[in-house]
Parts: sequence; structure tokens; C-alpha cells
Amino acid sequence: MSTEITTSAPRSAPLTVLGETRPMRIPVTGKIRPGIKVLTSSAQGNAQAKKIYEDGLAKGLSFDAIEREIVSKCSLKSPLTPRNVPWFTVRACDFAMPEIADQIMDLYGEDRKDGHGRHLYRFPVIFAQDAWQSVMPHGFHCYSRSELQFWSQYGEDGHRYCMYRQDAQVDPKSKRAHRTFGGRKTATRGLCHPDECPEYQQRKCNMTGSLQFYIPGITGSSGVIEVPTTSIYALMGARETMEMISMATGGRIAGLFNGRSIFYLTKRQKEVSRIDPETGKPKKVKQWLIALDADMGAKAFGGGTEGETAQNETVAGEPDYTEREAETNEAQADTVASLRAEVMAGLSVAEIDAKAFAAYGVTKWGADWGHDEAALRMALADIEAGLADMEAYKAVVLA
Repeated sequence: MSTEITTSAPRSAPLTVLGETRPMRIPVTGKIRPGIKVLTSSAQGNAQAKKIYEDGLAKGLSFDAIEREIVSKCSLKSPLTPRNVPWFTVRACDFAMPEIADQIMDLYGEDRKDGHGRHLYRFPVIFAQDAWQSVMPHGFHCYSRSELQFWSQYGEDGHRYCMYRQDAQVDPKSKRAHRTFGGRKTATRGLCHPDECPEYQQRKCNMTGSLQFYIPGITGSSGVIEVPTTSIYALMGARETMEMISMATGGRIAGLFNGRSIFYLTKRQKEVSRIDPETGKPKKVKQWLIALDADMGAKAFGGGTEGETAQNETVAGEPDYTEREAETNEAQADTVASLRAEVMAGLSVAEIDAKAFAAYGVTKWGADWGHDEAALRMALADIEAGLADMEAYKAVVLA
């Protein structure tokens, strides 16, 4: 039997008709998509489907709208398929104020002269809150054709539950649904265990998340923009970057730093491990993953005097070797951060606790292994080899 989960704030929290005081949630007013959809090989051979697709792109329609039109007019089932690309997709239809899409592309769009045209490859972001959980909401979600059917939610006991909305009660006399203040009540189906969940195993339920932020220079809206993703590697990497900055700033990731944004979103092609559904064995595939970068330079954190800044500026016609050295150090730090994100993602796949692996790493590669590029590469290779027999590898790490 389903039982409802009720939550209550501390007694000191103010109560109102709309409920107890909750953490601030900023409305989302637009989405930047992490990829594109293209016609399947069978749909490519249908002239009408091809025209609908090309016309839809030209009009800035969503891929869902394009697909619906192709299905209805061409009698094709699932005519579009996701395509991993090195850029983000910005469309007017994804914003409450369509002109914001043009603002973003005007400020940050690039044509890299590679034959793909002008796209959004990299752009700065500003977070509104200091808790990474608030700016990167995520969980398990199962959608029907019309609504969110099930979702994961943590209870006060620390356990993760599978939630759903109850049907409205119908009065037996009037045959009318009861009015329900605040919407339908939520209830739980029980604990959320993806490995045992039929919807998850049928790929109807998936772990989804998003990064939510403001973009410098974009005006006209008080809400945040989000980039949705289903990649655990992307989410783990973003979390590590935010935690790294939080440690360096005493817990802060929100707002500007010394008058500028220090976070950037881009995409990087990486080899990631995937479990082959037919063999159950891990295999490597290349994917363009969302990457959250952070500029750790002195200017971002208020370091350096005006004299030092002027001294380090490039003189016309002369290379600035000091500046080059800083760029090299920054690139090395970026590589280390990227490798640490890959290690964390690998540990998630292997279901190994990060703290336990950190202790294991000290015995194998030294106390500073987590900050050394060569040691991190060895750790990554160690994890990838261990994925062939995860239980045996877990036993070695935890020994």
C-alpha cells in the first residue's frame, strides 16, 4: 500500500497559507539544449520528412515539434535521433522571451570556419546560490506522454523514495472530482531502487539534471537559464568544479568574483565507460560532454596590483612570456580538474565510495595523487581495468 510522505520544517519556520518557508527557487525562463536531433536513415529517404525537418530548423522550432509534424504527416515512427555535437543549441522557442536567444548568440556565438556555421561553443555563467545542489537539481524522473509520472525524492529519514501524484477523489453522489487545494497529493510507491525498478530497466525512468544560471550581458528576464543533461559524467564533473571553487572561497560559488564571472560552460569530447546492454561488459565510447570550467586566475580573486597587471600586459610586437606561463599553468590545472572528474565518474560507475578510494590512492600513488596529473591518469586506468570485474576490484580497494 502506498503511504504519503509528509515533511515539516523546524517549528521556528514561519507558516503561511502557501506552506512553510522553503529554500529559494528561482523560476527557469529558458533552456539551452546540449545537443541536436537529426533524421534517422529511414527518414532521410522521405522527401516530405526532410523538407519538414529543414523548414522546422529554419523557423527555430523545437525538435519535439518537428518530430510531431513528421509523425503526423509522413506516418514515420521515431523519425529523429539524438546527435552528439560540440556545440549547444539555442532556439527562440525555448525561451519565455524569444529575443534572449538572439542576445546569447550575438554575445557568445562563434563561427569556427569548420563548415558547421555559427554556434554556441563556450559562454560564461553566474550562479545564483552557493549550494551546488540548488544550482544543479537532479534526480530520477519517469514521464508519460502528458506528464511527470514518477520521480525520486528524499524523505526526512534520509532514504530515497519513488513518488507519484494521487488521483483526485470523486464524489460518489455528484460524480464530480473533489476540489484539491494546492494540487493533487503526493504519495510514495516505496523506496527508489533503480536496479529493481521496472521503469528504469525499460529506460522509461532516467536520472536527469540541469545546471541553472544567469548569463552575463543578457537582459530582460529575472529568471535563470538552464542546460538539461542526462549524463552522470557531466553532472559529477560540474559538481567537482563547484566544490573546488567553494573550497578556495570559503563556501562561495554564487555571484561575481572581483567583478567578473569565473565559471564557463563548454563541451569536451571524452571517452566514457558504458555497460553494453547485450553483454553486460563495460565498453568505451566517445561523447561530447558538458564541462563546467572555472578561471582560477589572480584577477578573478582580487590578486595582483595595478602595476603588476600593467607589467604583465603584452607589449605590441613582443611576446609576453609571463603571461604564457600563466596560461600553461591554467591549462595544467584544467587538465587535473578534468581528470579528477573522470575519476569521480568512474567511481560512480564502479559504485565505490570516493573517500575509500582516496585512502587506497594514497597507498598506491602517494599522498598528493589527487592533484598530480600522472597519478590521476594511473588512477583512471586502474578504475577502468577494475570495471571488468567490479566486485573483485571493490574488494581490493576496500581491503
